[in-house]
Amino acid sequence: MRVQLGGQKYAKAKYDRFCMQSFSKDQILEKQANGESYIIRMKVPKGKSSFKDMVHGKVTFDNNVIDD
Repeated sequence: MRVQLGGQKYAKAKYDRFCMQSFSKDQILEKQANGESYIIRMKVPKGKSSFKDMVHGKVTFDNNVIDD
C-alpha cells in the first residue's frame, strides 16, 4: 500500500510516532463515549528480540526492522 500511495521511495517507510500521545483514563472514556475511532500501536523497543520457533529453533532479529 505504501508503494501505491507514495511510490517506491516510501516502500520501506516506518511510522514516525508523530501522533503518539498519552491520554488520561478520563480522556479515553470521553473519547469512547463520543464514538471516536482509535488505533492501538505497540512501541517497539530498541535492540534485538529472540524467540524459540518450532521449525527454525532460536530466532533473533533487530527490532529496527519492525514498525510500531
